Amino acid sequence: MQPTAIDILILNENWADLSEALDNIDRENMIAHSFYANSILIAYGKGTENNLPKAILELKKALNLDHNNSLYKTILSTMLLQSNEVEEAQRYALEACKTSPKAPTTYMALARSFLAQKQNDKAYNVFKRALSYTPKSHQSLRSDIQTNLLKLPALWNTPLIGKRLTLTRVSDDHFDYLLKIRNNDVFRNKYNMFHKTSVEAVNESIALSQKSPLETNKIEWIIEQDAQPVGLASLVDINFLNSRAELLIGFPDKGNGWQSLEATLLVLEFAFKQAGLFKVYSYVYSDNMSSQNNTLHLGFTQEGTLRSHVKRPGTDEWLDLIVNGCLAHEFYNNIKLIKLFKRVLGRELLENALP
Repeated sequence: MQPTAIDILILNENWADLSEALDNIDRENMIAHSFYANSILIAYGKGTENNLPKAILELKKALNLDHNNSLYKTILSTMLLQSNEVEEAQRYALEACKTSPKAPTTYMALARSFLAQKQNDKAYNVFKRALSYTPKSHQSLRSDIQTNLLKLPALWNTPLIGKRLTLTRVSDDHFDYLLKIRNNDVFRNKYNMFHKTSVEAVNESIALSQKSPLETNKIEWIIEQDAQPVGLASLVDINFLNSRAELLIGFPDKGNGWQSLEATLLVLEFAFKQAGLFKVYSYVYSDNMSSQNNTLHLGFTQEGTLRSHVKRPGTDEWLDLIVNGCLAHEFYNNIKLIKLFKRVLGRELLENALP
């Protein structure tokens, strides 16, 4: 439906012209959309004279004339929420979702009503549904939804589940395993040679891992197979402003190639789909070419080499650092990854698919 002249005035927040246009309409002959426009003007266009309760009454008049208008229901839910009428706001949001079951803004209104009631898990699921119905071309709306998702603990705390592996966020229960692998020189020199190995350092790392990634800019998972820890995975240096993060995957014991493959796909799926990142990159030590080959096999592009960039602790050995990167659109459009995703995880690689 094409926007009307009044719609354009509202979108442009041209309150003076909107007020004049509405003044020229006979009150007794006002149609639903005129009541709607007047409610927007009264709520948001009169500065210090904004009157939310009066605006709500006007919008209800619009709904009386146009019972099935999901836009009116959605905005009415928003106004009621701003007036702390949470239960009524949720009722109108639910009605809007029933009227327009694939409109993302209706689900955003419903999710915000759950947030107002501190029902964060429900809000998380509804925001995800809103995202699934938002076309990629609507980047501003997608960004708004993703920002809301990032604030919710459920995004970060939900295990990443594959066919044979599960990635569980690091907790106190993993102390013994973390202490063991940090003191495994072979593993540490491939995963992160600068990890400290003391009991105190591991405890500090676990405490840090339990804070919100919005605060720490990192998330760390224990990779489990048959409920037993087999490896470690992380997204670190998460830069929310520039929508990127560094990926680390490691296994202390020599495992099958499918373990690394499945774990990496799970983290990439989380990074691009759940966290909405635009880029994931990795640094590979130059003495670990098997890891570099696996990285390229998974759709990353080698972007450069930082020569003699790190010095192995306790030695005089300098190593190059190979820089690799993968962009979201490359991930979703890589034919080989699409096939691998289906074969390894047993599900389709779809950007907007519901979980």
